[in-house]
Amino acid sequence: MASKRHRGQYDSNHPAPYEISRGKIETFVKCPACFWLDRVAKVPFPSIPSFNLNSNTDKLLKRDLDKYRGKSSHPIMSYYGYNHLIPFEHYDLHKWESSLHFGVDDSYFNTIHHETNLLIGGGLDDVWIDTTKNILHIVDYKSTSNQSNNPVPVSLDGIWKGFYPDFTDTSKKPHNRQKECLCRREENSVPSSSKVPLSRSVSQVSVVPR
Repeated sequence: MASKRHRGQYDSNHPAPYEISRGKIETFVKCPACFWLDRVAKVPFPSIPSFNLNSNTDKLLKRDLDKYRGKSSHPIMSYYGYNHLIPFEHYDLHKWESSLHFGVDDSYFNTIHHETNLLIGGGLDDVWIDTTKNILHIVDYKSTSNQSNNPVPVSLDGIWKGFYPDFTDTSKKPHNRQKECLCRREENSVPSSSKVPLSRSVSQVSVVPR
């Protein structure tokens, strides 16, 4: 990877892989012209207010899970029969959670798509390990509210919720070239000889029965 990162405004003469997030890929799929204006012409999209409540919920949830990280399942997970899922511990986890700096080096959560010279990456909410199958699950925490008199269970049904599985699919390493998941470097958490695929998984916290 070149010492000078290629991000922000796209430059076709820049030798380094161009850093692009899942969100920008989704923008291209929805509106290629909008993507070109944003990434090439540098015409920014209108900004929207930040979701402070959602962000704080994520922080509090992760802070609570950190008490059990690498040790055991969270009590509420055990109560609902998910005691085989444990918050994954790794010395680079704070880097994987950094959405703004994913392109710094390969210790962050990214992968190069060599055919297009794109460095695809982003920040994760969390990683859990299934101790029965030795599989890592990418977890995305979401906050929701339902003020209906007849609320329905939380699920991934609905057109606007297609973003969630798309996110976790983007978080998987490509099968071609067989680049190993960065999570495998921690020999104390996952044996180095183990093949640990990244599973398409969305946080189960939001869908357990109430």
